[in-house]
Amino acid sequence: MVIDDSNTIRRSAEIFLLQAGCTVILAEDGFDALAKIADHQPNIVFVDIMMPRLDGYQTCALIKKNAKFQSTPVIMLSSKDGLFDRARGRMVGSDQYLTKPFTKESLLKAVATHVNRPAPIAGAGRALTPSAPPAHPEPTMTIKKILIVDDSPTERHVLNSLLTKAGYEVVVVRQRRRRDREGEASRCPTSSSWTS
Repeated sequence: MVIDDSNTIRRSAEIFLLQAGCTVILAEDGFDALAKIADHQPNIVFVDIMMPRLDGYQTCALIKKNAKFQSTPVIMLSSKDGLFDRARGRMVGSDQYLTKPFTKESLLKAVATHVNRPAPIAGAGRALTPSAPPAHPEPTMTIKKILIVDDSPTERHVLNSLLTKAGYEVVVVRQRRRRDREGEASRCPTSSSWTS
């Protein structure tokens, strides 16, 4: 299933997948997809992040919360390639993240990786089988502690959770609000109080 509000992206994915012998179900947004997913029971779902009405994160979360579809692989599609976007996708249960414009090879590789994976763990219904972690080049220096400074509690929480689970020591600092800084400034001695 391909869910994207862009006709061009839907059509491109459809052509690539049809050429590979896949059956393709198209949806224009999350609501359209949720209406079709129960009838068609796709083996894999590609979903755009930025869509009207129900975005990709919300759509993915709803798919993954349904016991019948929780093991269905969901691949996020986005023109953004930031750490926060990837992390947010993982938090709602996505299995992979593809940056648009995607190639035929990257699309078919995602299908091969997730549709032809080992059987689910016994007793877990259709639960996800853990996939091998992506290969990363060895770092040239060891990172022991990471400082996160952000005024968004959501971003601080997501980054903290992901980095802590990855074994890093994390220090989180939130930016003080302007009124906090102004209140502090009003408590500081002024130049006139020093001279009197």
